[in-house]
Amino acid sequence: MTATLNAPVESQRSVPRLRPIERPLGFEGFWARYGNIVGTLINVSTFFIIWELAARAQVLPRLLLPPVSEIIGEFLELAQSGQLFYHLTFTVSTLTTGFLIATAAGVPIGLLLGASRKMERILGPYMWALFATPRLALLPLITVAMGFGFAPKVLLIFLASFFVIAIDTWAGVKTVEPSLIRAARVFGANRAQIFAKVVVPYTLPFIVNGLRVGVTRAIITALVAEMIASSRGLGYVVVRSMDTFNTARMYSMVLLLVFTSLAIVSLLRWLEAKVAPWREVGSI
Repeated sequence: MTATLNAPVESQRSVPRLRPIERPLGFEGFWARYGNIVGTLINVSTFFIIWELAARAQVLPRLLLPPVSEIIGEFLELAQSGQLFYHLTFTVSTLTTGFLIATAAGVPIGLLLGASRKMERILGPYMWALFATPRLALLPLITVAMGFGFAPKVLLIFLASFFVIAIDTWAGVKTVEPSLIRAARVFGANRAQIFAKVVVPYTLPFIVNGLRVGVTRAIITALVAEMIASSRGLGYVVVRSMDTFNTARMYSMVLLLVFTSLAIVSLLRWLEAKVAPWREVGSI
């Protein structure tokens, strides 16, 4: 009787307990959590300090390399006068509108081209031909047809990012592992379920990569379009600064666009980690 009562106790004691995950403490733990952020801040700060010292030492003429402090001063002057908000809202609104329309159209069309061979045969040649066409070469024609306002900039930004998003999505569907599709069919999944449960999740990293490349092309197109044919926007401020030889103001707008682009790309990388956590990017 005693042996019977003690048996469960002995079996419970024999089960090994899982040890809690040991996390590094002190500086090692701090660096593990915030090392990338701190390293980036140190790297960027060092770059701008060297820039400031080189500009003050006049390694290059001041017209080509103004000090960082002067660039910041021009930026603050634009912000205080309200011109920065006036031009920034125009650029952001055209960029956001054109890119969102390109995303809403590019992802479904890319999925359709990848899933349907008939649609690929019909639309594929046109997609590649338009993708290879320089979009900025269409700017004079678009300007003549639509003017210098909001709509032509949105159309150019749409054309700059749509084909990248659609073609990356299209390529993602084409690279789906056939073994995954066969396994889904074995478990009784129909065509719609295979597309929703296998093809779309597998294609998500390609979609996010297309968005990442598309948004950088959209920013470049928006800047150049505003420099050539616009009376508003950050590109217009850049070209006006060049006309007046105010390179510090020009650099302030360029750096603003660089940091905006980096922020958007970082946001898309975070989105990729959320929607496709199984995709780990390694380095050799």
